[in-house]
Amino acid sequence: MKKRLGDILVQQGSLSKEALNRAIALQNQKEMRLGEILLQDGFVSKGEIAAALEQLQGIAYAECPPASVDAKVLERVSHAVALRCCALPLAIRGKELIVAMAEPQNLTFVNELRFRAGMEISRRFSFRHDVLLGIKKFYGDGDPESVQESEPGDDVDLSQREPGVADMEFITADSREESNAAIKELNSSRQRTP
Repeated sequence: MKKRLGDILVQQGSLSKEALNRAIALQNQKEMRLGEILLQDGFVSKGEIAAALEQLQGIAYAECPPASVDAKVLERVSHAVALRCCALPLAIRGKELIVAMAEPQNLTFVNELRFRAGMEISRRFSFRHDVLLGIKKFYGDGDPESVQESEPGDDVDLSQREPGVADMEFITADSREESNAAIKELNSSRQRTP
């Protein structure tokens, strides 16, 4: 049976079973995540939730926003991508970019960050509000509400590709079609041969 956040907090002694039941009732009314309700209504501290989420997710917690982030680290991820993925680059360690994320389990975001940064991503989780504060602090005052929901790559301008790339794609597609036709012809000739 998979453990849940509330169960871990009760097991750790951070939350009583009665308080958990009250928070779950509030969750049903407010349509919010349990952790957000527990924090907002003062049932548990941020540290207690962070420890429980670390145990639940198996992903380390990172306090956001940090005191500083090197400009070269921030250059790895654009402001728009940071907002869309709710992710703040924190440091570079070897060939990895350490990133605080509100949703470190979201593989679409992790893959986009890996692609954009050109590095492997070492995920840390942090609270959405804290990540957004970090993005505002280090990237400037962009409005998180102005970032549209989109899929990775939606902001890529295909007209700005390197010369010859489009031609290469057509050549590759044509070659694939020719190969498929040749394979079909070979298979049909084998079937005709006694």
